[in-house]
Amino acid sequence: MFGRRLGNRSDRMGSRRGRAHHPGLAAGAASAFAVPPSGGLLSCRVLDPVNEPVRGAEFAVTDGMGRKVVAGEADPYGSFVATVPAGEYRLAVSADGYTPYRGNATVAPSGHAALGDVTLQV
Repeated sequence: MFGRRLGNRSDRMGSRRGRAHHPGLAAGAASAFAVPPSGGLLSCRVLDPVNEPVRGAEFAVTDGMGRKVVAGEADPYGSFVATVPAGEYRLAVSADGYTPYRGNATVAPSGHAALGDVTLQV
């Protein structure tokens, strides 16, 4: 399970993204992320068809108006965690050689929307 924050990066819009070993956060581990009261966490792990992590998979999270909120790259374990304002989001995940994935997520204030494992198809 996840027990510590491995890094923070700022994208061009100033959003912060931490990297996690696994998207399932243990109780209390979410407190390792600086999340404002009106925000929450969005996470998933990107796998290939044989359940191996897709290293360097790119992700983009957009809001209901189609504006990019945060984007980046999955860690070596295929995982990512993004801190976002509460709301409805669309997630796009892509990697060379795979069919892109698109999905929806709702992030509650001070909540954690764990999308679990996302399997990219060849």
